[in-house]
Amino acid sequence: MTTKSNRALKTLILTDSDTKARTMRRLIGRQYTIESTDGFLRDLPKTQIGIDPDNNFELKVITVRGKAQLLKQLQKETFDALRIYLATEPDYEGEAFAAHYCELFGVNPESKCRVELRAMTKDALRQAIHNARPIDKYMVEAY
Repeated sequence: MTTKSNRALKTLILTDSDTKARTMRRLIGRQYTIESTDGFLRDLPKTQIGIDPDNNFELKVITVRGKAQLLKQLQKETFDALRIYLATEPDYEGEAFAAHYCELFGVNPESKCRVELRAMTKDALRQAIHNARPIDKYMVEAY
């Protein structure tokens, strides 16, 4: 059985855009692994009501059609990661993406996992990682 203690561990940055991922790879170098979710991995179902009225109106979400293989690959990448940062847009939708990634990949939303990029430069990226913060549950709820 393979454990995290005997595998090569890395720091992973997840973003919601292939273009952002490519740019980050160019800026930050090989010390981080950068992966893209290519947008939503989960969404509300199209054929039924997206809430459960019997369970405190919790959202019902499903894996987006065509994303199962990507989700499986990202789950492997996150399992192999020592640390995970979530670098989505600095708005309500980006916060919701990051919260969904926490659920999907077992990231503690109260950990310093959320990275807000307001500019795509090497210094801005390093500063954003240095200033990582927990998920803002109020922004997620507002979404």
